[in-house]
Amino acid sequence: MNILENDVLVFFKKAVSSKLTMSSSLTDFCKNEDDAYYLFLEFFEKFEIEKGYLDLDKFFYPKASLWGVIRLKRNDYDDKPKITIQHLIKVAKKKEWFDPV
Repeated sequence: MNILENDVLVFFKKAVSSKLTMSSSLTDFCKNEDDAYYLFLEFFEKFEIEKGYLDLDKFFYPKASLWGVIRLKRNDYDDKPKITIQHLIKVAKKKEWFDPV
C-alpha cells in the first residue's frame, strides 16, 4: 500500500469507522446523504479533488423523516450503487470525481 492509499484509508477510518478496509463499501457505513455531503466536502478539500458531478442521491438516502420513523418505514439499502474505499483511492489519484463502474 502506498502513502496516498494509506492516507485515504486512514481519513475514512477516522471519519466513518475504524472497521473500514480497502475493500469496504463506504455506503455500508454511511447511509444518509446529509452525512455523506459533509464527508465528501472534507475528502475533496483534503485531497484537492475536483468535485465534478457527484450525485449523492444516486448513492445515499435522505435522512428518515419523523413520519417515516412513526410508520416504522424500513429503508432497503441494497438498491443503491456502492462506493468502495478502493474507488475513493482511484478518485484521489485522478484528482477528480468519477462514478464507480
